[in-house]
Amino acid sequence: MNQVLRYAPVVVASIGLFVLSHQPNLKPPELGIEWQDKLYHALAYACYGGTIAWATSTSGLRRTMWIVGAGALFAASDEWHQSFIPGRFAEVADFAADVLGLATVALIIWALSLRRLSDNRPEHRP
Repeated sequence: MNQVLRYAPVVVASIGLFVLSHQPNLKPPELGIEWQDKLYHALAYACYGGTIAWATSTSGLRRTMWIVGAGALFAASDEWHQSFIPGRFAEVADFAADVLGLATVALIIWALSLRRLSDNRPEHRP
């Protein structure tokens, strides 16, 4: 049961991203900046990467690869899905923004885990 609970956020986030992608004329709030849609993509997939990290029992480089790899596969399928929705388009730049969001959160988590490992070494204990 504990394993199921760890994967629940990934499932919920996947469904949420799919539902958003299925909206024919999705209009997110205007931020007044150029490339705001790419920022939304990166932020959404950074959050999605966080759910993958939560579900993944590995650490370090392997966890980073899971976050980026699994997330990128979902992002590619999501862009392909959008190509069938009227008013939506599959764009390589959107996919790149998705992967950038995934990679950013994966690297942050990896850096934090390296720091935690370093802090737990005997010579760093008070």
